[in-house]
Amino acid sequence: MSVDRDEVIRILTVLAGPLGPPVEPLADLDERLAFQARWLDAGGVELLAVISDLITNPPSLEQLQLHPAYLEDWTALLAEIADTLGKRYPEFTIPRLPPDHSS
Repeated sequence: MSVDRDEVIRILTVLAGPLGPPVEPLADLDERLAFQARWLDAGGVELLAVISDLITNPPSLEQLQLHPAYLEDWTALLAEIADTLGKRYPEFTIPRLPPDHSS
């Protein structure tokens, strides 16, 4: 599966937005969660790479085409997906973590 940054932004925006029309196929929470699970399964480490890039280089609100009220939901969803995929693919995630300088 080839993962495109703009498409990931679009999907995250739909998933973080309100339930119901105009996105009928994802009109209820169960459908939305099922779609999200399938998307994560299909995207794999390529999706994680794009998610990591979105964390490092976040899109502007204009790029998101999202009402500002949903920005916090979008950011929380981004973090949730990064966490889920990071746990699935530690071989991708661990080498990219910054060094621990707390000692």
